[in-house]
Amino acid sequence: MLREQLKVIQEELHESDGTGSGDAGYRERIEQAKMPDEVRKKALSELKKLETGGSQNHESSVIRNYLDLMLDLPWVTEEKKSIDIAEARTVLESNHNGLERSRNGSSSTLRS
Repeated sequence: MLREQLKVIQEELHESDGTGSGDAGYRERIEQAKMPDEVRKKALSELKKLETGGSQNHESSVIRNYLDLMLDLPWVTEEKKSIDIAEARTVLESNHNGLERSRNGSSSTLRS
C-alpha cells in the first residue's frame, strides 16, 4: 500500500516539475526493442533506478543517456550477403576509366 502511494506521489511530482514525461516512454521502448534478455533485464533495472530516484537523483541524466544508447543500438543484424568477387571486379574496372595496366601488370598509370 505504501509503495502504491509513493508511486502516485512520485508521478504527481514528476508531472508538476515536467521531468517525468520522458521517463514513461522508456519502458515501452525497452519492451519493443529486440534486445537480448540479459540486456533487457539490465535496461529495466536501470529504468527502475531512474523511476525510484526521482528528480533528486544526481545520476538521472547518466541513466537516461545509457538507456538512450541501449535503445539506439541495432540489436537485430541483417543476414550476411554473399559477395560476388567477379561482379565487384567488373563494376570497379568499368568505373575506373583512364587507368591502364603498365607493362609488368603490377601497377596502374594514368592515361594522358
